[in-house]
Amino acid sequence: MNHKSRTEAPPGSSLSHYLLWAILPTSLLVCGIGKPVMQRFQLMNYNPPSGVSQLATQANMSDEGRKVFYLTTPTIEAKKIGLKLCSSSDAEKTITLGCYVSGKGIFIQKVTDDRLAGTMQVTAAHEMLHAVYHEHLSNSERTELDRELLRVFDNLNNPRLKRLIQVYRDRNPSHVNSELHSFLGTEVADLGPKLEQHYGKYFDDRPKLVAMAQQKDQLFAGIENKAGGIDQQLKVLKNQIDNREKTLRDMAMAGLTTEDQQRLYSAHVQALHEETEYYNQLVGTYNGLSSEGSSLNDSLQNVSETEK
Repeated sequence: MNHKSRTEAPPGSSLSHYLLWAILPTSLLVCGIGKPVMQRFQLMNYNPPSGVSQLATQANMSDEGRKVFYLTTPTIEAKKIGLKLCSSSDAEKTITLGCYVSGKGIFIQKVTDDRLAGTMQVTAAHEMLHAVYHEHLSNSERTELDRELLRVFDNLNNPRLKRLIQVYRDRNPSHVNSELHSFLGTEVADLGPKLEQHYGKYFDDRPKLVAMAQQKDQLFAGIENKAGGIDQQLKVLKNQIDNREKTLRDMAMAGLTTEDQQRLYSAHVQALHEETEYYNQLVGTYNGLSSEGSSLNDSLQNVSETEK
């Protein structure tokens, strides 16, 4: 099963290297060893790249969370490579910030836009939690965890996350519980004692991580809200301009025979000029917000010309 990050809303260096088998003593391979021992050997032979270890630190991963993260041999990739690595899996093709591919690893897309600081850290934590869910929990632990995740989610007042999870339900219901585990753990502040205890195993300071996720959401929400407000103003003003233009046409057809009629006509012309000027200013502001939103989306999802 493959999973990737949101993003909605809700990568790293080529594929994970599992070269450990080649260097283990033959006696260990013949006799067989337990998973914990194998993991210790793997971690002993894994030296995380500085970028990967920085992400683990900045995402406030605990020693246990860092261990799970490193066992996936995470890599950080440029957008073009990351898109190929994640889209070649069974993961949904629409999300490109990162992915966890069972048996291969975690890939995290490089994000260089300063406005999106924290995005890679949240993505790393999100994908690490996928690895926790699928590789480090027993069936009984997952069953109990699923019940609590669904209970908290059902009582959650978060329209964006509700819409996002519905997309997963419609597309592939088998991914929903794992996505809930990753999204709630990285983006929701108050989860109740049971889930806080669970996530406390993998993060030293989860509130700081949640603040990073919310910062990005607030950035996009701020642009969307401003654009929505201006859009409403434009509709009202457009109707006002249309009415004033009709008034001027009617006055001109009726004739401007008196001085009062001429003065009133001139006042309407001046008002129309001011309204049109303000309308054009609002259009410029709206287009600027639209460009800013597009630029942010490009930083997250699109392949730049230099990477094609």
